[in-house]
Amino acid sequence: MALNGTCIDDNECLRTEPCPISAGGKCENTEGDYECICTTGYRKKGECAMTPKNCTCEDIPEWAEKQGITHPDGNLTKPCGSKAKCIEMDSKFDCKCNDGYDGDVFKECKEIDPCKAVKCDSSSQTCKVVTGKPSCVCKGGFVSAGKTCVKNPCISVSGPCGNSSACIVEPATGEARCICAKGYILDDAKNCISDDVCKCGEAVYPCRSDVCDDKNLMKCSKMGSKAVCACDTGYTFNATTKKCDDINECVPNPCLAGGICTNTLGSFTCNCPRGNIFNGTYCKDDPLCSNEQYCTHDPNAKCKQVEKEKSHYVCDNGYTGTGAPNDQPCKPIDACEGKKRRMNLTNLCPNNHEHPESTCSKQCDCVCDSGFRRSTKAPYECEDIADLCKEKIFTCNSTFVCKNTVGSYECICPEYHRMNEKKIECERDDKCIPDPCDKSTQLCDWKTGKCICKNGFRMLSNTCEDIVECNENTYDCKDHTTCLNTIGSYECP
Repeated sequence: MALNGTCIDDNECLRTEPCPISAGGKCENTEGDYECICTTGYRKKGECAMTPKNCTCEDIPEWAEKQGITHPDGNLTKPCGSKAKCIEMDSKFDCKCNDGYDGDVFKECKEIDPCKAVKCDSSSQTCKVVTGKPSCVCKGGFVSAGKTCVKNPCISVSGPCGNSSACIVEPATGEARCICAKGYILDDAKNCISDDVCKCGEAVYPCRSDVCDDKNLMKCSKMGSKAVCACDTGYTFNATTKKCDDINECVPNPCLAGGICTNTLGSFTCNCPRGNIFNGTYCKDDPLCSNEQYCTHDPNAKCKQVEKEKSHYVCDNGYTGTGAPNDQPCKPIDACEGKKRRMNLTNLCPNNHEHPESTCSKQCDCVCDSGFRRSTKAPYECEDIADLCKEKIFTCNSTFVCKNTVGSYECICPEYHRMNEKKIECERDDKCIPDPCDKSTQLCDWKTGKCICKNGFRMLSNTCEDIVECNENTYDCKDHTTCLNTIGSYECP
């Protein structure tokens, strides 16, 4: 268009309806032309790519879902209902309920209950959605027992557990289990007690324990929550005396093939007849005389097979004796017997406490009996060794004392002591058990069982009375102090 001889742009959009009338349609002027465009939320149809000026606009579904659709009358409406979303289908749109919802897509989608597909036990279970998946969980007061729920046994009225024990539920079975803190165990009543039922302390189980009746011969073991005491091997429990008695393993004889059984405390030994050795099962020949110290005990004896399957020591020619290591050494053939025959005498040694004895030089001498020795003075008779105990010619247990007798001695318990129950040691004979004295003023003399007064008391009419040292001038206080009597003593303040 020309204006005053100048060409200016003609705004075609000012003409009447240059573009097709439709919702979202708009005319936009350009230099020398115009375009028919769509406003936000709208677009040209796909078949209008070549002739956009002749095509109407249609709404974009996603935009319509968010912003709504503007109608020619100016009203704005949502295309889909609550909890529904708009989806594009070619040049049209449709509504679809959100995931997990169902219903009228143009009005309202309601949440789908996922628990409808799950069958739970209504009496003990309820359905819950966990991480998007429905599952059956136990109601309050119930616990899991595999795939089912059972009443919680730990919240019963009486409760299955006792003092200090805690109740837990086994998830696999739903059963109650009582547990204790470290250092404690359950007793039969489900109470928590110390797991040191034997009172072993730091000692290793089984141990010697005061829990046992005979703690010197018994050991305590733990069996569950109970202390069980058993006698040592070789002993059996005497229910009457509450002590362990030695078992005589030699009845019946456990030693085979001629073995000789010797019972010992808590055990036994098998000894074979002389000339045999025990191989653990039976007695057999001892060709090296190993049972008799390999002939080292007597230079005048030698090992010899005396019978079939039997070998032991015998004395050399010119000697007599058994040759056994626990017997007298082999002696020269007795010269005294020959002397008796030659002199036609029945007693070669008529003096008291002496007897004839052959010497290595095959002489016959009169020697003193055991416990006697020859006097150094004429007539050189055999005299009793005055005191074997004093000269320490004795063998007694350390708890005994030696008592001299004529030609010998005996081991006895010291004064105020007695033999113990096993008859092998002496123990104190305490006369103060039980203690008969008044412990506040008296002491008991364990030797006699008599009550004597403590320091600061004196006996008056069989009663210990306090000595008033301050009145009797028996106190010792420094200068410038006074004597103050106390029970059993005094003070010098």
